[in-house]
Amino acid sequence: MSGKNLINYASCSSPITSRRSSASGPSPRQLYELQAKLDAHQVYCKAEVEELCKVFYKPKKNQMSADHARMTVCIDPVVNKKQSIC
Repeated sequence: MSGKNLINYASCSSPITSRRSSASGPSPRQLYELQAKLDAHQVYCKAEVEELCKVFYKPKKNQMSADHARMTVCIDPVVNKKQSIC
């Protein structure tokens, strides 16, 4: 995830920014609503999510400093697509 955020929620109205309670965080329903909106706009594909998950959920003992760069490679195209729809 490079200097950019995965999704810049402030640039777009989303369930997380518009209805989030600071104490409890987003509800599962809000996350599913956001996922449905992103799915509808085809912001990411299954292969991009799977590649990111391979790195993000890697066991701590197997993590390397290059993993951050690998996540950036996965996320930047999604960020660019998302920014074009908001």
